[in-house]
Amino acid sequence: MGALSLTASKPQQKRRFSPLVPGVTHIRYPDVYRGCAGGPQDADKFALGCARYIEDKLFKTILAPEEVAAIFVEPIQGEGGYVIAPTIFMQELRRICDKHGILLVVDEVQSGVGRTGKWFAVEHTGVQPDIVCMAKGIASGMPLGVTVSKAELMDWVPGSHASTFGGNPVCIAAALATLDVIEKEGLLRNSQEVGDHMLKRMADWPKKHKIVGDVRGRGLMIGVEIVKDQKTREYGAAERDCRQGRGGRRHRRAGRVDCSGGKRRVTAAPKLMHRWVETGRSPSLSFWGMNVWETTRCANLPTARVLTSIRSLALKISRRSLPPEPLRAIRTPSGKLWST
Repeated sequence: MGALSLTASKPQQKRRFSPLVPGVTHIRYPDVYRGCAGGPQDADKFALGCARYIEDKLFKTILAPEEVAAIFVEPIQGEGGYVIAPTIFMQELRRICDKHGILLVVDEVQSGVGRTGKWFAVEHTGVQPDIVCMAKGIASGMPLGVTVSKAELMDWVPGSHASTFGGNPVCIAAALATLDVIEKEGLLRNSQEVGDHMLKRMADWPKKHKIVGDVRGRGLMIGVEIVKDQKTREYGAAERDCRQGRGGRRHRRAGRVDCSGGKRRVTAAPKLMHRWVETGRSPSLSFWGMNVWETTRCANLPTARVLTSIRSLALKISRRSLPPEPLRAIRTPSGKLWST
């Protein structure tokens, strides 16, 4: 119930679970695209304002700083639509925590384990957290959650934190294998290089597509802001949802492309092993097909073109990134052979 108390994504997630853990206060996340219309200086000012609201308002009115245990933050919002927290925001949170003796906890469930080109997204900011929470990618789909902290914080008496399924040996083996693959196959660098190329190719989408307000991301964690109007930046929920249903499922399978990034975003998180093809002269990504439009039932709609672009990108990489693995025979304890 603690994690459910911290989330602020959708009311549906908390419905019928009250009462939740008390004492949780939410502040505004520094979504620069939504928060300011100026340049980098305005963006920094806005991000600082979001962090300083804690000291300037909350600590002076409703919260005693010595009673605050921790500040939880996603370095890159997951369900929020892959919104990147500015470095200056994360640094200011670190300063506030150090000043008042508060723990800084980063949620890396979606952004961790190589997704952004580094082991953890918080590394891009240079900020060192006290606790890191991770899951999902840590075991390549096997159910495992991990909390990493400094040794002085993990001085609990044995039995203080028990779990029936804690330390599942199969999931632990999957996590160790995952870390081994990421290291040996250079997937951190690959995630950074492929992600950079994707962002470079997608940078002009706001000029090409009237419903695209913003494209942002780090590594293979990319978000596309869908709007009704680029000037007003009005949420484009209906425009985004026009590709849900059978066609939307096809996009989501190719990569992964998702329409769950808040009420106005499309998110793309391709597999970390997606690679570009080396040609005779230089790395080539022409097969990604970023400009190939697919004929669909909704092909006349702008959103279909945007989603098709992402789908083409992910699908082309998926099909041509790695050579097919040979069939392997596995003998079970009963002597039966299985092919994989």
